[in-house]
Amino acid sequence: MSLRFLLRLILAVLASGCFAGLAWAQVTGVFDVGQAQLTGLQGERTVNLPHQLERGDAAPQGGTVRYRLRVNLNAPALEPLGVYVEKFGLSGRLSVNGRDFLSCDTGPLDQLRCLNRPQFFLVPADYWQVGRNEIAFEIYANNRQANGLSRVWVGNAQTLEFEHYRPAEFWRVTLIEVLAWVSCLLGVLALWVAVALRQITPFFWFALSSLASAFVKSTILATHAWISADIFSGLAFGSRIFSGALLVLAALAFFERTRLNAVLQRLLLAYALIMPPMVWWVDFDRSLIAALYIPLLLVGLVAVVASVRWALGSRKPVHLIVAAMQLMLLALGLLDAVRFQDRSAFVGVYWVPYGQTVFSAVLAAVLARMLTDTLVRMRESQEALESRVQDGRQQLRRANERISAMERTLLQLTENIPVGTYVLETDAQQQPRFTFLSDRWLQMLDVRREEVMADPGKGFSCVHPDDFEAFMALNRKVFAQIETFYWEGRIVVRGQIRWLRVESVPRRLSHGGAAWEGVMIDITEQKQAEQALMQAQAQLIAVEAERSRSEERENLLQDMHDGFGSQLASASILAERGGLSADAVAMLLQECMADLNLVIDTLGKSSDSLADALADFRFRTEQRLRAAGLTLHWKIDLDQAPAVAPRVTLHLLRIMQEGLSNVLRHAQARNIWIAAEFDRQTPALRLSVTDDGCGLPPSPQEGRGLSGMRNRAREIGARLSIGPREAGGTGLELIWAWRSATFDRTGVEKD
Repeated sequence: MSLRFLLRLILAVLASGCFAGLAWAQVTGVFDVGQAQLTGLQGERTVNLPHQLERGDAAPQGGTVRYRLRVNLNAPALEPLGVYVEKFGLSGRLSVNGRDFLSCDTGPLDQLRCLNRPQFFLVPADYWQVGRNEIAFEIYANNRQANGLSRVWVGNAQTLEFEHYRPAEFWRVTLIEVLAWVSCLLGVLALWVAVALRQITPFFWFALSSLASAFVKSTILATHAWISADIFSGLAFGSRIFSGALLVLAALAFFERTRLNAVLQRLLLAYALIMPPMVWWVDFDRSLIAALYIPLLLVGLVAVVASVRWALGSRKPVHLIVAAMQLMLLALGLLDAVRFQDRSAFVGVYWVPYGQTVFSAVLAAVLARMLTDTLVRMRESQEALESRVQDGRQQLRRANERISAMERTLLQLTENIPVGTYVLETDAQQQPRFTFLSDRWLQMLDVRREEVMADPGKGFSCVHPDDFEAFMALNRKVFAQIETFYWEGRIVVRGQIRWLRVESVPRRLSHGGAAWEGVMIDITEQKQAEQALMQAQAQLIAVEAERSRSEERENLLQDMHDGFGSQLASASILAERGGLSADAVAMLLQECMADLNLVIDTLGKSSDSLADALADFRFRTEQRLRAAGLTLHWKIDLDQAPAVAPRVTLHLLRIMQEGLSNVLRHAQARNIWIAAEFDRQTPALRLSVTDDGCGLPPSPQEGRGLSGMRNRAREIGARLSIGPREAGGTGLELIWAWRSATFDRTGVEKD
């Protein structure tokens, strides 16, 4: 087997592998479909996605329309493909090539509500065919919501699910669910406090607004109406109005009772009670419902202005925070009002549900602070009252009995949990002593209770010598400042080194000292696992670095082998046979140097543009052509051209170099025209090399040079044509189109 035959075989295998890889990338990539054929009551027309239905496209009380999309596959699908839709509404069903696949949820379309949920469909591979495929969405719509279809993404299922569907589902579904539960929990707690106080306070209005907000979020997430569609829609729209009015009421309750405040509260309460039934009265007309929000916005604006004025006058942090939250909620309400009237993009979210939860969380924090202050004041009053009670000794005795019972209960509890517990007290001189030690604490340190109770230093003696000074310094600092104690370190028990985590929270005592109640956890296994993980990660990084270096070496060797390496090998064979003249040797060396310059110019220069690479190529080539008696005509127009991967640049320059070499060897030309132009419409790059020489022979034989150019063009996905010119000579033209795929440093297309 000759060396030339072996080289051709290797090149053929590589070319076929690259072609198959490109074809499979077109099947497993991700692309979006931006146009569709809409069939509705107004007939059939072509629409751009995302698209929002007009009122005449579907029946006012509900009906279906159909979107048909075309997807072309250049190769058969070897695995299921994903179809991702960010939004469609009110509900819908997917079919592929005439075969019904799946609805957005179970049940008839007229009973589903999928408008607020992104959809991901995993379509089996046998549903797809090579060439043209038709995806159809049957959408159920009515005049009560904004209906339509967003852009549709088709391709690799894993990419669509984890890069598109999962993030959208988190922000639009999971987060709303969490916020709904948070609102419900805050509402229940606030209602419990309001009932305990037995009066209408900010807690009461806050509780009602939080519970209403939780109900609003539940209607947003519901995919099935648990009652009739009319009643459900009325509750959905009415609860939004009701919760918004109650939240403003809760905010106003934080300010002093002024005449304006009382008027605003009455107006908001009347609005909250009257407007929900009005939703039924206007027959769910979106324009009229939008008008129902206007009084709330106006009253809310007056309330915000008044709250800001009151807050600036009082300078209380609570008032300033509540006023700022009202401003935020008013701004979000205006944005949602614009969106509700179909004056914004079809794909989007309503911000008020998120803002209401943030507002509720802030109000909850404020109320918690108020409740804490109230409890503190009550406790101080109680202590003062107890000090004046005549039977103080009897009360003290009963309190001691209760404390003893609690200690016994605490002891039983601590002995059943897998951590050591302790209580460490200090006096006014910061001298420590243990007042409680659990059995597990003693077992972990291998010490006796009597010894540690008598001398606290016995409990510290097992600390590792390397950690002992830092441990004792931390204790002195904590004792002096009476702050939380947290330490992770090593101990030596029975000749073994183990890791502990110790945490405790201080409590000041009446005599000037403090008590730290804490826990001690053995974290030896966790530390060992962390060390093993760090070692494994270091090994993985080393292996990956070695693989990257090996890949770089492989790419460089392949470029040298495909370029001047093969030329030198051919020259060696000709030289051994005596068929290589001095002129031929000089030309061969010039070609090898030019090829080496191409590799060096494109190696690792990811920041250089194609125009810069072509300028370097012209500088190297122009003197060589002038020495051969040729005139070079150069035209470059690459304004606004996107970036090109270094590997692609190398292929393009090598094709141009091979074209110039063919002109020098065979064309007997006087002029050479080189042009590089960027077509912004396609977008595509057009390269051409033409001459005024003798032209191609009648039956040209394709040698290694022409075959190499075609292989390079095929590898980067370009179209190459070589033929005679009408004015004489030969023309080479290459067209390479930018696509959504990216290229790594080797030039191989990635999904």
